[in-house]
Amino acid sequence: PLLRLYWYDAAPNRVPYPDQRELGRLADVKLRLGNLRERDGGRRTQKGVDADLHADMTELARNKAAADFVLLTGDEDLLRAVEEVQKYGVRLHLWGVDSPPESSNQSLELIMAADRRRVLDADFLRAVYTVFPDPAELAAGVAAVAAATTALTEDEAGAAPADVEPSAAAADDVPHV
Repeated sequence: PLLRLYWYDAAPNRVPYPDQRELGRLADVKLRLGNLRERDGGRRTQKGVDADLHADMTELARNKAAADFVLLTGDEDLLRAVEEVQKYGVRLHLWGVDSPPESSNQSLELIMAADRRRVLDADFLRAVYTVFPDPAELAAGVAAVAAATTALTEDEAGAAPADVEPSAAAADDVPHV
């Protein structure tokens, strides 16, 4: 079973935008906001998001609150978090978004550290991800992502990953995150 969805994002001064506020009100969703800062030239950067994700992953793993994490990222900054939770026996499913081979959007080091990897194709993404114009559609979209996550991780549980060896230990009687 899925424990909950953690949604990591950023907003100026950590004050949620309306769509983030709606997302945070949904059952079984934990919204974690970093700070969105504007840099020279108007470019915005997220601050604190990786640190929050690392802290949550480590705490859940240490407390044996989850046997599997599904991490949708390509950010090599999370490599240490991945390696740390695996020491607690958590199986790490690294998900990525399909991209042309010449423009990989996932760090090779992160791919090699993951226990399992899945690349989400455009059809999957269209089915579960869209811009949500109202709270009811947002809730339906999150429910679809939760159902797809549970189904895909359960499908992977019995199959060897295509390109990454599984880690030796994972407690199968603990909920998925």
